[in-house]
Amino acid sequence: MSDLFTYTNQNERKEALKEIVEDFKARAEQHDRAGSFPHENFKTLRNSRYPGLTVPTRFGGKGISLTEMLELQEIIAEADGSTALSIGWHMGIMKSLGENETWRDHVYREVAAHVVERGALLNNAASEPATGSPTRGGRPETTATPADGGYVLNGRKTFTTLAPTLDYFVVSAAIEGTEQVGNFLVRAGLPGVRVDNTWDTLGMRATGSDDLILENVALREEDYVEMLGGGPKPPAGWLLHIPVTYLASLRPLLPIVPMPPITTRRIASMARLPTCRTCNKKSARPNYFACAVATFYIVSPGNGMRVRALSASRCKENSALPSIASSMTHCRLSISPCASLVQKASPRITRSAATTATCAPACTIRQWTT
Repeated sequence: MSDLFTYTNQNERKEALKEIVEDFKARAEQHDRAGSFPHENFKTLRNSRYPGLTVPTRFGGKGISLTEMLELQEIIAEADGSTALSIGWHMGIMKSLGENETWRDHVYREVAAHVVERGALLNNAASEPATGSPTRGGRPETTATPADGGYVLNGRKTFTTLAPTLDYFVVSAAIEGTEQVGNFLVRAGLPGVRVDNTWDTLGMRATGSDDLILENVALREEDYVEMLGGGPKPPAGWLLHIPVTYLASLRPLLPIVPMPPITTRRIASMARLPTCRTCNKKSARPNYFACAVATFYIVSPGNGMRVRALSASRCKENSALPSIASSMTHCRLSISPCASLVQKASPRITRSAATTATCAPACTIRQWTT
């Protein structure tokens, strides 16, 4: 097994990763049909030390750039979209926390060492059954009660991607007796921490986005890692791993259709656009989902299986448009009628890919461009 830390440049790491993920392709359909979690893929990625590549060098990682991260994610997505989408959250969050020095130094340093040395995995746990995504502004129902110099957490989180294999959960919770909301670092294996296997969707079925259950979980004072405030959030370029995953995961499923000439480098450059293409207004602090329009390749069954580029975006001036994440994933309740047409036209496309390709944007957002 290749150790990705031994390679000195980006091209060498890309070629090595292609060999590392080759076996993912053979298992992708199996896990998609069964809705099972690909534990073997993550064992492979841990052994290759992939999880530590985005950790800044001062914490022992390789400190790779955003562009390289996206290009490596693209390679994984071509082999297995669910695995790429899952690991992408860890890669981006570790990169952002380290570069922005969000946590106290010694807390991040401890986690980073675990990531670099043993391939530990981390993800946020923020969505909830009642309030949905925190982007909607609701106060979490999960609570953190001060007790004995620390906190006791109780609650339930949904859409906790990577839940079956995570070592760390970053849990948002309302602090009892205050108006504050904070993030808490919760280690897997603590008493009261368990995962409820609820993930059974139509698309991205192997991401392990199960529910996280917290029952009287005792934490230390230092596990309160971040106070969460209101107002606009700064740009988060690492979230571009989402469009990169969808772009790349569809490519091998449609070998007979020529793909438009676009690369992850162009997606990364689009993140710097200061103008929202939906409302055509300038933004001093463009959001990567709002004013930096990501381009997806979507199958349009009504156009003879031609691949078109779809610009899906969301901004305050046009809030009717679904966000990229909500429209492209988590199709728990319904499936668009054109998904069956896609599968009928090309049997090689799995149910997961067909749903992804024909989800809400393809049926409700008519922003087709050539």
